[in-house]
Amino acid sequence: METPTCPICDSRSDEYSQYRTCAHRDLEDINYQVWRCQECFLLFVNPLPDLSLIEGQYDMEEVVEHIRRGSYLGRKIRYGWRALKLRSSGMSGSLIEIGCGQGDFLIGAKFAGFSPIVGVEPEKATARFAANRGFTVHDNLFNPANFEKEQFDNAVSIQVLEHVPDPIKFVKDISLVIKKGGRLLLETPCTSHPRALKAGKEWRYISPPWHLNLFNEKNLAILFERAGLKLEKTWQHTHKAYISAI
Repeated sequence: METPTCPICDSRSDEYSQYRTCAHRDLEDINYQVWRCQECFLLFVNPLPDLSLIEGQYDMEEVVEHIRRGSYLGRKIRYGWRALKLRSSGMSGSLIEIGCGQGDFLIGAKFAGFSPIVGVEPEKATARFAANRGFTVHDNLFNPANFEKEQFDNAVSIQVLEHVPDPIKFVKDISLVIKKGGRLLLETPCTSHPRALKAGKEWRYISPPWHLNLFNEKNLAILFERAGLKLEKTWQHTHKAYISAI
């Protein structure tokens, strides 16, 4: 197999592992090649799965696993804290969340004073659940053409970036619906987190075709720059191996 270049910084890459998918959501077991960029240390899948397989993971009317899992009170506290932290960092006004799931962060954002609030969630059943909690939710993959240019003061995307096949295009598309001077929060699994380093190649977030790209502080800065945005700050989470970037 020809050694691919990094989709974020275009540098050379090393073979990282031959990782066998966990048959997520009844997908057939397939061997995927995971690579590591020599320069920015992005972990990425190449070749990418067929687009129909990627999109097919979200085209399920009866997906309920996210709705049933975990403590509602715990999620309410966790996402409410996230929203309040964004307010304390200077974010305010209208907000769109790409990949809003069942609406836990939307509730936190409402509590923190963001308004109006819009969600995007491609899983139909999950989107209905979020909409039934009182929010406007688009039940499809994010497309900036569905919104006005510079419509929102803020955009949030929590644990979505690792799923998209073209991260630079994804961030550029989000930037089209944010007002000049607005802010974007991205949260994603972090390869430089102590838990990720300890787990090594057995880290559970290395899970193609579900996760396609895995980031750290360095390659997130490059991603923001190549998307035409200025990175203000990043921070690692303590409860899980995540990183947030504004």
